[in-house]
Amino acid sequence: MFFLTSCQFWNTGIKSAVMQQVEKTIPKELYDLADRVGDFIHNWGFKRVHGRIWTHLALAKSPLDAGELIRRLGVSKALVSMSLSDLLAYDVILETGKSTKGTTLYKVNPDVMAVITNVVRQREKRLVSRISETHEALKDVQAELLKVADIDPRGMKSMSTLVTGASTAIEMFLSKCCFDMGVGPDFRLANEP
Repeated sequence: MFFLTSCQFWNTGIKSAVMQQVEKTIPKELYDLADRVGDFIHNWGFKRVHGRIWTHLALAKSPLDAGELIRRLGVSKALVSMSLSDLLAYDVILETGKSTKGTTLYKVNPDVMAVITNVVRQREKRLVSRISETHEALKDVQAELLKVADIDPRGMKSMSTLVTGASTAIEMFLSKCCFDMGVGPDFRLANEP
């Protein structure tokens, strides 16, 4: 299946009536920025659409609902719905109430350090835990099978050190971030009180 990024969409000349209207009100440069943020957040294991949604919410003067995000991004209701659920699960965005139409409004979580800490806690810590579990399972394999598979016992020991070190580093990061919240530079978005 082939999907166009916002930038590619703008450059194709293929525009629906809705997108032609959006083009009149939203500068192309916003779409370019949203695509670059999408690329960046994709490197963290999120989907590009998550970054595109985040960018539109971060730069909007007031909270947006799913319908407005669908209109701005030109993507399906299902994709926006799933993406909003993902971003809410990681506390990257927040629900801010209801619009006059009764739809849920969203804005970005202005506490950037809390967002990063939460993502590390929910995702990276879980990934390292899974690595540790599978490493432990490999250690339980009979020594003879490990020898036949040409697995070096020193490599197994190094892997243990690496997994333990990664787990310890994550725990230290989380305890330091949680302890230091509010100390040092203000990591809140500028448009928040």
